[in-house]
Amino acid sequence: MITNPLIEQGLQQGLQWGLQQGIQESIVKFLSHRFHQIPLSLQEKITSLTDIQKLRNLLDASMEVKSLEDLEMNGFFD
Repeated sequence: MITNPLIEQGLQQGLQWGLQQGIQESIVKFLSHRFHQIPLSLQEKITSLTDIQKLRNLLDASMEVKSLEDLEMNGFFD
């Protein structure tokens, strides 16, 4: 058990960052596999998202959209 609040906060932030990075990488890898190549601009939009729930929703949507353009038009990057 960690009793130092600063250490606890740092660990929480590290876990959050790791989860964020993992979901971002999964989305990029999945879309690259599904559509063979994705524009760098879309990759940058994906990696700029930090909200975990938004990233999870984007991952779900990436499995259902018919094109990369559809994904960009779904409001994830507003």
